[in-house]
Amino acid sequence: MGKFKIVDFPNDAALVKQGSNLYSTTQTPNTVATANVRQGALEASNVQPVIEISHMIEVMRAYEATASLSKSQEDMMRQAINQLGQMPS
Repeated sequence: MGKFKIVDFPNDAALVKQGSNLYSTTQTPNTVATANVRQGALEASNVQPVIEISHMIEVMRAYEATASLSKSQEDMMRQAINQLGQMPS
């Protein structure tokens, strides 16, 4: 059977990404004294899809309201310019 060697590095920022979940470094690894490895355990997602979709809907509505406000402001400016241009001198 294979064995895992679980280590830690003094500076995680010095790890260089080599590919899919592969990193390299010139640092000396430190063996971790207390580590838990569970066979068959699945890591749960930290995202709750229903809440995230409702947040996306809120953001979309805010964006639409902002776009509508911007268009209204642009239309008002266009009307003001047209009316000022039509005034007799």
